[in-house]
Amino acid sequence: MENNIDQFNIELDDDFIENNKNDYSITHHLSVFYSILQKKEESISWLKMAVDSGFINYPLIAEKDTLLDNIRGEKKFTEILLKAKHEWENFEV
Repeated sequence: MENNIDQFNIELDDDFIENNKNDYSITHHLSVFYSILQKKEESISWLKMAVDSGFINYPLIAEKDTLLDNIRGEKKFTEILLKAKHEWENFEV
């Protein structure tokens, strides 16, 4: 399994990150993927990219997406969550 994850990480090179860091769907899904694998730093990093690129679904991030439970207690998660909450509460159409 570890070899497969290493190969997966190789595929997520700088070009991939640069080309997808503004796609909140991909970055959110990768955050979930890494959370499931207990790779907290990677998960938080991808979640930050998701929120920075417009993924502001605060209720989903805060509690409804149970696949993020592995990172909810992390300090950096709380910081990202606060940003999402602020954006969620101030969203205008």
